[in-house]
Order: sequence, then C-alpha cells, then structure tokens
Amino acid sequence: MTRFNYLALLREFHPRQLMAFLGRRTAAWFALGLCGSLLLAFMEAMMASFLQIFLKGLGLLSPGIAIGGPFRDLNATPTNIGIVLVSIGLFRFIGQYLVLYGGSAVQEHMTFRLRERLLTRVLIANDKGQVPASECNHYFGQCFLNSGYMCGVLLQGVSLALQACALLALMFYVSPAESAVGTAGLLVIGVLSSFIVRRVRIVANRIPIENRAVNGGIIRVARNWMLLKVLKTEGLEYARMFSSVEKLRNFTLEANSRSHFASALTPFLGIILLFLVILVSQHTFKTPAIALVSFLYLFVRFVQGLAGLVAMGGGAVYYAPHFREAFHFYFSVKDKKYASPECTLTPTAEALAPEVTFEDVDLSHGSQAIVRGLTIRLAPGQQLGLVGPSGSGKSTILAALLGLLAPSRGVVKVGGVVAARILTDKILRVGYVGPEPFLFAGTIRENLVYGCGDHSEQDVHAALGLANMADVINGFPGRLETKLTENGEGLSAGQKQRLCLARVFLAKPSLIILDEVTANLDVETERGIVESIHSLAGIATVVFVSHRLSALKYADTIFDLGSHVKQE
Repeated sequence: MTRFNYLALLREFHPRQLMAFLGRRTAAWFALGLCGSLLLAFMEAMMASFLQIFLKGLGLLSPGIAIGGPFRDLNATPTNIGIVLVSIGLFRFIGQYLVLYGGSAVQEHMTFRLRERLLTRVLIANDKGQVPASECNHYFGQCFLNSGYMCGVLLQGVSLALQACALLALMFYVSPAESAVGTAGLLVIGVLSSFIVRRVRIVANRIPIENRAVNGGIIRVARNWMLLKVLKTEGLEYARMFSSVEKLRNFTLEANSRSHFASALTPFLGIILLFLVILVSQHTFKTPAIALVSFLYLFVRFVQGLAGLVAMGGGAVYYAPHFREAFHFYFSVKDKKYASPECTLTPTAEALAPEVTFEDVDLSHGSQAIVRGLTIRLAPGQQLGLVGPSGSGKSTILAALLGLLAPSRGVVKVGGVVAARILTDKILRVGYVGPEPFLFAGTIRENLVYGCGDHSEQDVHAALGLANMADVINGFPGRLETKLTENGEGLSAGQKQRLCLARVFLAKPSLIILDEVTANLDVETERGIVESIHSLAGIATVVFVSHRLSALKYADTIFDLGSHVKQE
C-alpha cells in the first residue's frame, strides 16, 4: 500500500471532490467546529488580559504599571471579576461543545455516508458484480470506522491549529522576544516529533493489509469449520489465524505507542523550554512582570495545544490508509437513486414461459475465459440441466442468464429480450434459489412472502405443499407465525432450502433458476421436490444446476460443461 501524503491527496483530487466526499452535513459540522475553535482562541486572549487586571486587583502588581487589553479600565471588584470569569467560562463551554460534538458529528456522518455507499454498491449499483463478503466486512467495519475517525481527527487538528495560531499571534503581541525564543525551541521539538510520526505512518500502512487477511480468514474458517473438523486441520488453521490476528495487534499497538509517545513528549519538552524562556527573559530581556505573566499563560496553553496537535497528527497518520481507501471506494460507486420498495415478482400482466437462448456465447472474468462458444436453445416451458465440475462455468452461465455478466462475445436472450433487461422487465417474473438459503429474522410467513406481494392462504399452503414443507410448518406451535432467527436458525439445512423453494412456487415465476437446491436434501425429499418442479413443465422455463443427476431426471436437455456434451 502506498504511503499517505496529504499534499498528494490535494493535488490528486479537486476540492469539489473532497466536498462531495464529505457531504453537506459533514461539512456543516466541520464549519461549526472551526467556529468553536475560533471562539476558544478568543477566550484565551480574554483570559490572558483578565489575568493582568486580576493580579493588579490582588495587589501583586504596583498600581503604576500600565495594563493592556480589553479589561484595562475594569474596576477589579469581586462582582466584576465574577461576571468576567463566568462570561469567559460560558463562551469557553460553547466553543468546547462545538469542537467536541462537531468532531463526533463529523465522524458519524462520514461513517454513515460510506456505509450507505457500500449498500448502494452491493444492492443497487452492482454493475461491477458481486462484492465478496470479506470485502463487505472490511469496508463496513474497520475501514469506514477509521475513515470516520480520520474526519473527526482532522476537525480536532484544524481546530487546535487555529487556536495555536491565534495564541502564537497573541504571544508575539504581548512579549515578542520571549515568543521568538519559545518558537525556535518548539520548532526543534516539532522536528523531533516528526521523526517519530514518520515511523507511525510506515506501521499504519500495514494495518489495512492485515485487517483484510483477518477478515477473509475468519469468514473462510467459519464457513468450513465442519470440513476442518473432518480433516483435523483446525489446529493448523488456528495457528494461521492466530498469526494474522497477532500481527494486526502488534502493528496497531506499535502505531499507537509511537503516536502517544510523540504526544506525551511534546508537553514534557515544552516544560523544559518554558524554564529556559523564563531564565532568558529575566537575565536578558528584562520583560515587565505583568507582560511575562500573560506570556507564560499563553505559552503554556500554546504548548498544550501543540501536544494535542501532535496527538491528532499521530491519529491522522494511523487512520490515513483507510481514509484514502474509502475515498477511492466512494467515487468508484456510481450514484443511483433508490426506488421505493415494490414486489418485483408480481406482474402487471400474465407472463408466459420464455424461450432461453445462448448464441455462440463467450464468458470471462477479467482476462480469464470461463466459457467459450456456448450455444443452447431452450424452448418455452422446457427444463435445462447444467452439470460439470467446479470451475467449469455453471454459476457464470447463471450470472449471464440473469444479465449480471455481459458476454464477451455472442448474445443471451430470454423471451426474445437481451438478458441484461430481464430483471427490470415489468412482465417477466424470475424465481431464484441459490446454494445458500436466504432467510432473515421474522416469521415464517414473512420469509415466505418476501418479495412476492400479497397472496391468499390457499396460495401459501399450495406453495408449501409443492415444496414438501406443509407438514413441517403445521408441526410448529405458531405455524406460519413461528418466529425465525437470522439465517433461519432452528430449521435444518434441507428445511431452509425447501422454504426458499416454497417462496419461488408462491411467486409463480415464468423463469425459474435453481442452483444446487437439492444438495442438502435427502433422497426422498429430493424426489418430491423434483416431481414438483416437473409439474411446472410448460408453465415455467427452468434452468437447474446440480451435481446430482437424479435431480435432473425430468430435464428436457442436460448440458455437461465438463465434456461439452448435450443430452436431449
């Protein structure tokens, strides 16, 4: 991963892109936070001026000493002092709230925008294909969270920088000589801190890489834990995952350690520098005591601000790689408006079973050819079985049939319409069941009618009967109102798949695509499902992918992608 460079970022992207990336709400809170920082800087000036009149009121300064600032004519009575202090405290409270809450608001609005962008990429603007689950976890989790933190850190950093600039100007106004000495010393401290932060940047660039490895590995292990048990390789996988998790922890700790060290070092060296400035002032500059008091207050606040700025800089370097990655991801997704939810499987007119044709089709992923010269014609209402070894192109053909993958040569048509248009067709209804059942937390009825619109009880029970699920559902105390947890926990793998099949039967689609739906079914249940699918002959065109030839006994055509042999 390339090193993050702020100047390179500004040169690479137009400011309008940065504004579009942040969004109006984020930018608005950013502006409010900056206003708060300016208010805080102004209150520091008021406090420095107030200290002079307060010390004179206590009798610690001779009456003849001239006092500058807005409070020079103030009568230092307890009432006046109380009013000034409360006023300064109130305005400091407002400024501090704007800065702190502004940082949180910027962070959350930015994270929300990025997560909404990911949802758009996965569900709406998915013309580039499916986003892997590990990528979704990476983006939705640490990448977008750290990008939000980066925006919050930037606001805090810019706010501290504005305050530091205002304090520096006041310091030079109050005591130019001491300010020059102090600034020179702080420049030396800044150079030292920059060397530490540079190492933080190098380590931080490794964190997203390790985070991806951890996300991908844990998903792979969770999905195949039974296989690992059988192969007795759980110890090997544990060692691999432990190594990745340990690397992620070590890189994170090292980056944080160096960042916090630089932050803590600044005030420590600032105190030493303050002592040296006082010595020089007393022995060389002979600065009046009242001016020196104001300078010391401003200098201490200035060093505190610089320490916070160094901390923000370390945090920004830590979050920067994810911020840049999120920036590029945001603009890689096309803007598409979300249409209001509607049942895509409910037709506006009765649809007939379509003809499906592949005319000399080549399919590929990137530069890798998957399928070459595929020619198939499936008459309306017929059933096509696709078989072949893993990697032979079965899922690729289904993606082309659904219009999710454009052929590199040839054309795929459904009902005389180019496949790319079938999912937006108002008449054609498509039913799909994949190898992994899609169920969500809700009642069985809600899962059954999902995407299917309103149906009568008779239609619901007929669909359950076709999927051999009627007896199972009737065995539950709540029947159709029985609650399911996420992913249908509580049902067996076969029952989950049959419930998804019942959803397809309920929708009465004219084109049905089944991808390994009988893989988790026993022989008897598979036989009943196959008979139900066969009963749709002439009513719906069916494309059935299976490794089990028994599931394709009624197929009109079986195409073996391994041997490129077609059986009629």
